[in-house]
Amino acid sequence: MEAKHVLAGLLMLVVALSSVSFALSQGGNADLGSLSAGKSFLYTFTAEGQFKLFKSHVKSLSDQVTYKITLTTNLKLTIIIADCCVMGDTIALYYPINAIVAASATSPVIIDVIYSLSAGTYTFYVGYTAVPGGFPAEFFVWFIATHG
Repeated sequence: MEAKHVLAGLLMLVVALSSVSFALSQGGNADLGSLSAGKSFLYTFTAEGQFKLFKSHVKSLSDQVTYKITLTTNLKLTIIIADCCVMGDTIALYYPINAIVAASATSPVIIDVIYSLSAGTYTFYVGYTAVPGGFPAEFFVWFIATHG
């Protein structure tokens, strides 16, 4: 009977580790939890052709989600941001600091920008400037690395 319990425990451990391993391989981002201005995500691009999709939300106009992106080589980074669900909300990409609007769009229009960047770490912020549909407001952000 004891061998069955050991086997069952090992099986549960293998399933749990496989799930964690799969989750890390599918994203590799670290959710740092809630900050005063929304959430923060980390992601590293090591080669062209890599991409990452984030689905995020904010609860007020003062909230922003922070994306800290590290490039290990010179790359072009395409950033696409799309408001989710309610048309007419205005979303903004803030870069290089969270007070400068680099691009904005009112849905159904999306933000689509390309930056040629050297190896290093860059911080981008996404939030809303107008949300007539009310909060919470959800959006999608794609980061796509191509040859720099």
